[in-house]
Amino acid sequence: MFHLKTKTMKHIYIILLLLFSEASYSQNLVPNGSFEQYTSCPNQASEIDSALYWMNPDALVGGGGTPDYYNLCSSNGFSIPDNDAGYQQPYDGVAYAGIYLWNDDNDREFIEVTLSSTLISGECYHISFHCSLADQVMYSTYNIGAYFSDTIIENVHGHYPLPFTPQIVNTTGDFFDTLNWTLVEGDYMATGGENYLVIGNFNDNANTDTMTINVSAPSQSAYIYIDSVSLVPTTCVTGINEVKKETVKAFPNPVSDNLTIQLSSNEPAEIILYDVTSRKLLEQKVMGSSTINIKDFSKGIYFYEVRNKVGVIGTGKVAKE
Repeated sequence: MFHLKTKTMKHIYIILLLLFSEASYSQNLVPNGSFEQYTSCPNQASEIDSALYWMNPDALVGGGGTPDYYNLCSSNGFSIPDNDAGYQQPYDGVAYAGIYLWNDDNDREFIEVTLSSTLISGECYHISFHCSLADQVMYSTYNIGAYFSDTIIENVHGHYPLPFTPQIVNTTGDFFDTLNWTLVEGDYMATGGENYLVIGNFNDNANTDTMTINVSAPSQSAYIYIDSVSLVPTTCVTGINEVKKETVKAFPNPVSDNLTIQLSSNEPAEIILYDVTSRKLLEQKVMGSSTINIKDFSKGIYFYEVRNKVGVIGTGKVAKE
């Protein structure tokens, strides 16, 4: 909304607004958070890579999710505000992304971005993004989360939930609708070294809440648009600094027989190992420096998650030779 002002005050207001906007924009550690910048206009499904800096973490030939990219420049059903999934004005700018959060086959889609700066251990960051439900789907859900990783998540085979626990999740019961953009946000204290952000529904069907919103919709799924992704430094809420963070190391990598898990303290923890289809292969107690025998595992990529009484304290992937 514009307000009439004197010429001098108007100029001062504009200058201050521009300075504030530039400062705010420069703080965002998510490059191209509103998906405005692109290498080419989207003309078919699964073109999230056309948005600069964004990628599909499970983009394997012959399998994997197919997150979509929508931009005003498109003319083949992936434009905005009118497109194959429905009708929605962007929250910001002239573009947004689209992903499946749920369907009967446990299919999921995720989007991933490389952060512009590595997160600093013990520092707090505020993440936010906006979601809106597509018109052409039968169901809604509120289950979506943001996961920070120090290693890139890539080449995960299958339309399955990624085997990680997101550090930020949407408010329980805050179902997405087709009219509004719902804000998802939270504060995250970095363990240090995080360079990647992944957004999607990490829950399987048994742990995803759905609500029927349109029984006549052609797609028996929950599919949303995502826009205006932001990550900025912030001040930790009271008490968050009291949570003790650990350093987790896994080596050697690649590994042949025995994988060593080394924690920075002697507090008891647990490691969970998954294959690329999100299948849980191993759960083992660890403390200090522990060894895990994976001699009988097949060659390939495996993902691990280390938890203690606080929650997830380390994640990563290892290659089995």
